[in-house]
Amino acid sequence: MSPGMLRQKLHSRRMDAAIVLFNTAMIAIIWFSVIEVTQADRRDTIRAAVDRNDNLAIALEEYTKRTIESADAIIRYLIRERIRTESGFNFQEFVEKYTIDNTTLTGIVLADERGNVATTTLNLKSAKAVNVSDREHFSVHRGEVLGGVFVGKPVIGRLSGKMIIPITRRINRPDGSFGGVAMALVEHIHFTDLLNNAKVRPLDIISVIGLDGITRARLIGSKASAGEDISKSPLFIEQRRNAAGNYFAPGQLDGIKRYFSYRTLPEYRLIVTVGAAESDVLAQYSERRNRYFSAAGLSSAVIGVFTILLLLALAARRKAAIETARSQSRFLATFNQAAVGIAHADIHGRFIDVNDELSYRSSCLPVARYHQKSPSR
Repeated sequence: MSPGMLRQKLHSRRMDAAIVLFNTAMIAIIWFSVIEVTQADRRDTIRAAVDRNDNLAIALEEYTKRTIESADAIIRYLIRERIRTESGFNFQEFVEKYTIDNTTLTGIVLADERGNVATTTLNLKSAKAVNVSDREHFSVHRGEVLGGVFVGKPVIGRLSGKMIIPITRRINRPDGSFGGVAMALVEHIHFTDLLNNAKVRPLDIISVIGLDGITRARLIGSKASAGEDISKSPLFIEQRRNAAGNYFAPGQLDGIKRYFSYRTLPEYRLIVTVGAAESDVLAQYSERRNRYFSAAGLSSAVIGVFTILLLLALAARRKAAIETARSQSRFLATFNQAAVGIAHADIHGRFIDVNDELSYRSSCLPVARYHQKSPSR
């Protein structure tokens, strides 16, 4: 291979490499941009979901407080009236005079120091035979002199047969001794009424949970429940670090990964949580990401096909140039090395070029010779 052909081949390879590198860089820029856009979109989507959860957790906190405070207000008034009238207290008259939200409260109960239900709004007759001394929400007040409000674990009401959350306070006698417990009974579903009119996805979850790890009320989609033990949930690790915040973890009971926001109600020993499933949060983002990747893939394919066609076209052009050069080289070799004289003349009969043999034999002829150089390859 002549030095000229070697230089031309090296130049061709450099040109091909430059084309490949340039188009590869274009593809890399496209994918880098798409990845950056999708990552930013994912972060924004998650941030929006967490902000939504935070706002719902604040709303659930306020709603839970109002529900408990409303029940506690009735309990406080009931205790005051019970102490004021002592043995002459008429429970039925109290119920008639005091406006009670029957849509929220299942019942109002007074139990004496032995746990005997003296009076109730549910069924006065059958209540006389009921004893609640074995219930946690009764026994917890026996040693509690201050009489703080207590939100008990969900239990099946012995009079109503419904799942209820007992909200209770201790009754103190004038000498400070234990005189019984006043109770307001709330169905667990009323703690999750907040989302009744909201667009709830099937895996969305809101919960009111005791610091003991037992759920007071729980709603997944439209399914309400209570009484689950989630004491091993990551929630309690997070709650010990911060009274309010958010985290991402699988649910202890169903294993579904969710973005959770929570807030603590220390005065009631409760935590409220709101969770959104990762699959729901990222559903629309996944559709957008697939569109981004499809567009990037199509663009990359177009650039790749264009690159291949361009390289093939350049290769074909070089091949044609090489064949032309070889053909011209063979012609010149035949022209110059022929054993007979050959001349190249114009239409007027003037010699443009003659080969060596004719030049040697006709050196006396006036010839205008033009030594033709081999074309560049």
